[in-house]
Amino acid sequence: MTALKQCLSKLVLLLLAAFPLLAGGAQAQDQQPDALHITRVEPSLSRVLTFEALQQLPFVEIATTTPWTDGVQLFRGVPLASILDLQSEDRELHMRAANDYFITMPAEEVSDDYPIIAYMRNGAPMSVRDKGRYWVVYPFDQEPRFNDETHLSRSIWQLVEISIMR
Repeated sequence: MTALKQCLSKLVLLLLAAFPLLAGGAQAQDQQPDALHITRVEPSLSRVLTFEALQQLPFVEIATTTPWTDGVQLFRGVPLASILDLQSEDRELHMRAANDYFITMPAEEVSDDYPIIAYMRNGAPMSVRDKGRYWVVYPFDQEPRFNDETHLSRSIWQLVEISIMR
């Protein structure tokens, strides 16, 4: 019985020692402030776009006001459609923010131009503390149809993950 207790004690100590290493790896993956994760189950798609990778793509600029900022803001980003490769069977997008705010958007709402995934505001990268790193933005001032409760609620900031659902 003593040998069994010693073996179990060593096993418990080993697990306790290994836990921070295992948890740290998962935590490091979740704490990539520059990464935007895009997934689809079928057909399989898994992409991680960094801030640098997004900056290499053709961009769009939108000058607009928002309920969350003062005055006209100049947003630079990429059209959401350009990074998703949506297919006719795709029904909706699930988007998650760093603070676990979650929205659902019909895939049919994504046009070639809007919304954009903004990564800069007024010429500077957006910090996580100030609605960055990525923010879903519509041209609220240019197209009043976007200035409603539905689209405002879909203007998710601190975006970290997009899942394409069928």
